[in-house]
Amino acid sequence: MMMSSRQALCATAAAAILVQGLVPAMAQEQVSRPGVYSGYSPVLYDGYKLTSQYVAMRDGTRIALDIYRPTLNGVVVETPLPVVWMNSPYARRKGNEGGNTPVQEPPAIGLVRYGYVIAVADMRGNYASFGKAVQSNRTEWSPDAYWDAYDMTEWLARQPWSIGKVGMAGCSALGHAQWQAAVSHPPHLVTVFPQSAPSEYYDWGGIAPTAPDPDRPYPGNLLKAEDRAVPVDEDTDGKLLAAAREEHRYGTDWGWVPYRDSVAPDVAKHLGVKNFRPGLDVNTLEHFAELNRNPIPAYQSLNWGEDQRVKLGVMVKMHNFTGPMKTIMAPGDHCNWSTDARPNAKNPFNATVEQHRWFDYWLKGINNGIMDQPPITLYTYNRPQGHEWTSAWQWPLPTARAVPHYLGAGAAGTPRGGVNSGSLSLAVPTRAGAKDVYTTDYSIDAATRDAKGLVYTTAPLVADTALIGHPVVNLWITSTAKDADIAAYLADVGPDGKVTPLPGTDDGRLRASHRALNTPPYNNLGLPYHRSFAADVKPLVPGQPTRLEFDMAPISWVFRAGHSIRLTVAASVEDRHRPGKSFTPEITPTPVLQVLRDPAHPSSIVLPVNSPLKPALAVAGNTARLTFPASLNRHYLADLKPGAIMAGAVAARSVRLEGSTIVAEFPAGSLKPGTAVTGRFGGGTYDYGDMAFAAAVR
Repeated sequence: MMMSSRQALCATAAAAILVQGLVPAMAQEQVSRPGVYSGYSPVLYDGYKLTSQYVAMRDGTRIALDIYRPTLNGVVVETPLPVVWMNSPYARRKGNEGGNTPVQEPPAIGLVRYGYVIAVADMRGNYASFGKAVQSNRTEWSPDAYWDAYDMTEWLARQPWSIGKVGMAGCSALGHAQWQAAVSHPPHLVTVFPQSAPSEYYDWGGIAPTAPDPDRPYPGNLLKAEDRAVPVDEDTDGKLLAAAREEHRYGTDWGWVPYRDSVAPDVAKHLGVKNFRPGLDVNTLEHFAELNRNPIPAYQSLNWGEDQRVKLGVMVKMHNFTGPMKTIMAPGDHCNWSTDARPNAKNPFNATVEQHRWFDYWLKGINNGIMDQPPITLYTYNRPQGHEWTSAWQWPLPTARAVPHYLGAGAAGTPRGGVNSGSLSLAVPTRAGAKDVYTTDYSIDAATRDAKGLVYTTAPLVADTALIGHPVVNLWITSTAKDADIAAYLADVGPDGKVTPLPGTDDGRLRASHRALNTPPYNNLGLPYHRSFAADVKPLVPGQPTRLEFDMAPISWVFRAGHSIRLTVAASVEDRHRPGKSFTPEITPTPVLQVLRDPAHPSSIVLPVNSPLKPALAVAGNTARLTFPASLNRHYLADLKPGAIMAGAVAARSVRLEGSTIVAEFPAGSLKPGTAVTGRFGGGTYDYGDMAFAAAVR
């Protein structure tokens, strides 16, 4: 494929990286697919040397930087190499543990032996770097951090051990920092690998903490975590570190803002700056516009065990970022990955390997095929062993069908739970006045949802059912109060009654006063969008039926036959950062809710059920022509095996593609009226999981 001058690396620079006496890349079979990489880029070096120093930013603020340069037989390699750096508010090194291990053991450290220089910085206002702190790990949102990312990238590109091609890596706040850097457009920043980085930072649906976070004690104190700060090499007596930490005492805590349109003014007020640019990770629309002005390649990721903000944000990026992009959706909790140095049972996927493939392509110009492969790598829980990972060319999956499941009264055969033991089914409500009465319980948490919440459960499923996509809740309520915090959770109930919450720290939530729906200013995947401006906020009228519509966290889960799908609804949102506490203000008298589920108020949850596509079928003699919607990515149609298309039990003799139409030739007599023509996407080159299609001969 063609690469721009900014994206490509001169072939001679890549060749210069090789050193004599090592096994050449062609000695191994060339394999390049997600999580597997060999034969393209051998191990070149046997160790690294760590040095650290201060780097001055444009305003003179000194940023602490660790630099890992490869060694061969104990000697530092002088050959210029590509650089990958991380900008961290979590301490660049685990100095308090007596070692030289970078914080979080980022996967990129494993790249050193393949011919990369790795650098890790303490963000401004954190640990050994100078500058005022900004609410712990929100430093990357500040205007200063915007220019720090630019300046550090360009400094790294100018060093004699750098070829002038720079990438970035890291997870969570280190991921946010990469998008911040991409918005500032450093000329030598070629690509980024942001993991678990949201697209939006006003994400609470109006629900904010009710008390200050004790971990953010500004002004006048230091975070306890700063005790692990490590001085740079030149600071032999620790005086520079002490001076840097003293500056941190007088940082800023932005606090939480109640409305989306108060974010930028609030930030500007706390930072003491004028003309604060909300495009810098605060206002998503402006952020995308600035990113897309000169987009660079990005490989992003999420873990299914994270919160809704992260998972939805990654999906939103896919639909609004115009640069080359790949996305991986993985199991495990926040930022949990295996690396070359550290296996992780929760997520065995090796992130070092994937970063190696990505940076080899964009920083070294090695044509390893990564950009010819599907842009999405997807993990689905409970798929057959060895087939949990699949590929996709688009999101949501084209086979994800939005199916309303209605809240109802308990039914025979439905697993019991909660305070009501309600049901969840495809049946539209028919009984007038049907409802569930619920007194708000402020003590509800992850351990007690199933007992203290309103619970609605399907009958045991007769077949495996894959839910892959974005659930949406449509809830009709009344309340005795003028506001309510509504939270919704999904779980898998086994035949033995065991309840397994779907992975994630929260599923979906909305403060009722923020229920107004607005047209999103960017592609929001067709999901409900609550602008949450101050002018949109509208209290409930006690006793008046009110509709709440909100999306839940995206999911990828197979409910096996005999299991049930459970929706739990609560009227208090637990604060996962403060066990036993709630984000929801306690009101006296305790509010009483009614969840309405009658024909006039059909409360439901719309689930993304993986179902076969239904192409238009035209039959002429022994020829079947299956025409698919224009929205289906053509790569799916091109990746078909002839034997994968059947007319009843008879396989097609030949298959060809004409635009968006599959033309299949069958043996004589196969296409009788009533015969089902079926097929499964994939099997030729890629595994698309259970993506199938079906149509009946008329």
